Amino acid sequence: MKLDEFDYELPKGLIAQLPSQKRENSKMLVLNRQALCYEDKHFYDIVDCLDENDFLVLNNTKVIPARLFSIKDTGAKIEIFLVREIEKSIWIALIKPSKRVKPQMVLKVGEKLSVEILEKIDDKWKIKLI
Repeated sequence: MKLDEFDYELPKGLIAQLPSQKRENSKMLVLNRQALCYEDKHFYDIVDCLDENDFLVLNNTKVIPARLFSIKDTGAKIEIFLVREIEKSIWIALIKPSKRVKPQMVLKVGEKLSVEILEKIDDKWKIKLI
């Protein structure tokens, strides 16, 4: 399986930028495995979807701004997606297009942030935020 098989276009209008003011009004997609169908519901409907044999896990993780964009001197657009921090300022990242970067290359991301490409590890990259 190749990483680019997971690429798809999602209309920007369908991506929530802020949570609902009333969190219980958040939308929820419910899959009915027996009927092989799904339906749109709201989170306040969750009690109707659970029975005594279900196990509910609450996730309170936060999303970090993990997608960085850079433009090389050549004009090539580079997208860097931070996957996990392995030590202070050192990250494993996905880079697209990865054929446009090489170890020791420094990419400017903004006024105060640059990314140094350290090494390629399988289909990911080890990078340093500087």
